[in-house]
Amino acid sequence: MKPLVLILSLALSLSGCGLMQQYMYEQQPLASESTKPEIQPELALVHFYRVGNQYAGKMGTVNIYANDQDIFGVKNKGYSWFYLEPGTYQFKAKWSVMDKPLFEDGLYDEKLLTLNLEKGKEYFVNYKVNEVASSSYDEASKVIGIAAKIAEPRSPDASVELVTEKKEIATQNINQCIIQSNEINKKI
Repeated sequence: MKPLVLILSLALSLSGCGLMQQYMYEQQPLASESTKPEIQPELALVHFYRVGNQYAGKMGTVNIYANDQDIFGVKNKGYSWFYLEPGTYQFKAKWSVMDKPLFEDGLYDEKLLTLNLEKGKEYFVNYKVNEVASSSYDEASKVIGIAAKIAEPRSPDASVELVTEKKEIATQNINQCIIQSNEINKKI
């Protein structure tokens, strides 16, 4: 019993640090039409973001790769864009061991999406998490996320996908997001 109390105490104290980081992140400005890049005729433009209906793992960062090249770690409601040469790319979303949500039963395993990118076109890719919390979660249990996850199983309707979205839907989603830097744009 004592090890369980110790683990829960440690988890709750560490989540306080995470809550402060999340608060600081959420204070950054949102993406807008004026911050979105122009299409370049010889390259493909890829918009990558993370918008969904989620509770668990909200503070974690998902690492995004294109053909095994690390691009950036997308946070909840995070957005980044990059240009790529035309061709076939396999995009991978993978949680680090430290950021992967606990007790997730494979829901947050690596996700793959293959796209054939064409020059002069833009693509919208969403790491979409849908975790519908059951109605018995109350506000207090949401604050102590780990205890809530132990006490209550995830909804059977929960899903995690790496999906492309149409521009109209993507634009609405991106406008809720905070701009993040990425490794490709640092080299340009």
